[in-house]
Amino acid sequence: MYIYDNPAAFPRSQNLGQPAKLPQYNEPFPNIKRECPSEHRNAMNAFLALEELKYFQPYYKQLSDAALNASLSLNRHDGLVVNPNPDTVRELVVGEVGAETAKATVEMLAKWAGGEVVAERAAYLLGVLDLLHKLLTIYEGIENVKLVNEQNRSMRDKAFQTKLDFFIGVKARAIRVKEPGIDEFKLRAWLREKYWDYRQKSMELSKYQLMDEGRCGKEKIQPRMYERK
Repeated sequence: MYIYDNPAAFPRSQNLGQPAKLPQYNEPFPNIKRECPSEHRNAMNAFLALEELKYFQPYYKQLSDAALNASLSLNRHDGLVVNPNPDTVRELVVGEVGAETAKATVEMLAKWAGGEVVAERAAYLLGVLDLLHKLLTIYEGIENVKLVNEQNRSMRDKAFQTKLDFFIGVKARAIRVKEPGIDEFKLRAWLREKYWDYRQKSMELSKYQLMDEGRCGKEKIQPRMYERK
């Protein structure tokens, strides 16, 4: 027996003068523990690994939703443009900048995606004008047409990474509005690193969740569509 098998190993109540009560323990993988116990330690390790990153889950969801619900298109000069979803962009920044600036940011990005000239005053509400120019500059001369045409097929991963990197930049700018002393370069690197770390650990946990649902291969799992991050 190791610690995961023993609910008593978890912290107990310290209420003085009252009988100590054990916190309710819900086994995350009851079928694995019963049907293939040799995999239980690995399953729990995957569970606890993602728990350690639980604090990042809101950021992960915001960034994933923004990237997954956006699309890529070309401007009149074949420059790359991110077409954002207004609702997901609002959720991406509203917690840091407030409703008014979030609304202005959504409107500004929509105008930019629609080919309109974005006024510097509007763009600098969140300081993203240079992000828009950088996106066009980085991909100028690269196979933009192919990337746009194949963004849901052969170049899906590349397209997702392009959109994700753009929204990581937007999120970093939003965080700096709230915490102006943060180093933006380090913040972007941190967001990128934690995003992919969370994704990898989430996929590892999903493997054991499916194993548990299928009772270690003894039951056939009904095919389902999982959101791809």
